[in-house]
Amino acid sequence: YAYFFTGTTTVGTGWPGTLLSDSYTNDMSQTVYRVTVPSGAACVIFNDGNGTQTADITLTGEDTGYYISGGSSNAYAVGTWTPSE
Repeated sequence: YAYFFTGTTTVGTGWPGTLLSDSYTNDMSQTVYRVTVPSGAACVIFNDGNGTQTADITLTGEDTGYYISGGSSNAYAVGTWTPSE
């Protein structure tokens, strides 16, 4: 899921957010999910709907990819990359 917000205000679908169902497999055989960011969203939290989630992520612009780079199940840290598709 992708939960979008600005400050303390939900933008789009409430928690846990939008189900990530649009995906493809990259050159490293990893599943990559795509989601449309709602207008007015400044941040996102990716989560599994069962308590495992990323830390709050400040959105950095169009066509930015995010991946888990460390942390724990309470708030995984993320890194960014530029998708090729």
